[in-house]
Amino acid sequence: MDPDAIGDAVARLPAKYEPLCLTFYRECRTAQAGAVIIGSDDGTELQVDAVDAGVWSVDPQTARAVRLVNSSVDQLAAAITAYDDYVGQVRNADDEGVLDLVQNLRQRLTAIDPEATADPDAWWPQILEQAQHGLL
Repeated sequence: MDPDAIGDAVARLPAKYEPLCLTFYRECRTAQAGAVIIGSDDGTELQVDAVDAGVWSVDPQTARAVRLVNSSVDQLAAAITAYDDYVGQVRNADDEGVLDLVQNLRQRLTAIDPEATADPDAWWPQILEQAQHGLL
């Protein structure tokens, strides 16, 4: 994927998304193997793979991909919108309601990007697990 196209897609994301400790850079940088660094998630870099356009959480110390976030920047944007809807609803939910909301969020995320939720070690399943246990 063209770095300029990646930059244009990232420009549509918020500079910061506090509920998930995400930061998106307005000026993307090139990383190893042509990946483009688009932001961070408070511990790892968010990089777009130059070949398949997937968004990955990458350990900046080892430059090793830790987990898939989404299959594209556009799918990441849609997933953040779905999560933002969840955040707006979960504040007023009881324990049972939270579980229902997490299940609804899981379904929405899967509809947006099945690959991003298929592996339990991927980024979104980790977020969903934390949300289910009341950690987010």
